[in-house]
Order: sequence, then structure tokens, then C-alpha cells
Amino acid sequence: NITTVGNINPDKGIEYFVGMASALNDRYDNLAFHVVGARLDSQAHYADRLSDMVQREGLTNLRFHGYSGDVASVLKATDVFVCSSVTEASPMAVWEAMAMEKAVVSTDVGDVATYLHDGVNGCVVHPEDSSALAEKVGALIEDEELRATFGRRARATAIAELDISVCVDKHRSLYMELLADST
Repeated sequence: NITTVGNINPDKGIEYFVGMASALNDRYDNLAFHVVGARLDSQAHYADRLSDMVQREGLTNLRFHGYSGDVASVLKATDVFVCSSVTEASPMAVWEAMAMEKAVVSTDVGDVATYLHDGVNGCVVHPEDSSALAEKVGALIEDEELRATFGRRARATAIAELDISVCVDKHRSLYMELLADST
């Protein structure tokens, strides 16, 4: 199960996820691809274009699930999480996947590279590159131990650096520093 989570809009680069799925289907059997996120009325043209692409590629194993209020359950059933975004600030779905101990392949957007280190606790690729996504996901398909190792390391990073208590401490320190500088 290879999953991405995010509203259906061009910023999420879902066409690159679809391209990755097509490339992986040429190499492997028994894969399932899941796109979980709301289909926004404002992005109907983009969503239709994605559906056409899926049909044209014959991706009968790629499903658009729509919005989910239970992302934890979605991630629990995931083997590899993919963020194919072309732009992000701080992708919450990546942090959630890391916290759920999932192997993550993400584009290098926003602050992803601050927490996800290529070849250490996950995989990072350039945006807009279906082939690079397919290469990294393929390596994780072939190596169950690597998936487990990346998942464990990703969770450790999420706990150490993204936990709410850590974020609160960072904000408090910043505010204290700013207050000290203003006096």
C-alpha cells in the first residue's frame, strides 16, 4: 500500500504520484496506490485531469478515496508514504507518517529536509520527478528491512523534533530571546 494524503490541488503534485504509480506498475505486481484527500470544487479541472491520466495509464490499482477524518487509520494501513508536492511550507502529512513509523519518500519542499534525511530516516527527491519517486519507492518495495528501519528512525525524529512539547519549548525559547533582545 503506497499512499499520499492531501487535498487534490496542483501544489500537491498528484500527477507525479500518478506517474510514479505507472512506472512502478511496470516493475512490480500486487501494488495498491491510495490518494486520500478532498476533491475541492475550486480544483475540479485538475481532479478531472488526474482521473483522465489514471484512466489513460490503465491504473486500475490507484484509487482516489476523498477526504478522511481518520488519517491515522489510513497511515496504519500504509507501507510507504509518498509526498509528491511541488510546494509546501511544512507538510503535516509527512510529519504524521513519520510519527506513525512509516517509510517516507518526499519531495524536497518546505522544511522537509530539516527532518527527513535522505538515506537515513527516509528518502528525499527533487520535486516534479516521477522517476525519482519511483526509484526510491521501488527500493523500499524490494527491501522490507529498509522500510522498517526508515520507519523507526522517522518516528524517533518525529518524537525528538516535532512533538508538541518540543515545539512549545522552541517557541518559548524564541519568545524569551526576543524579549531579552528588546530590553
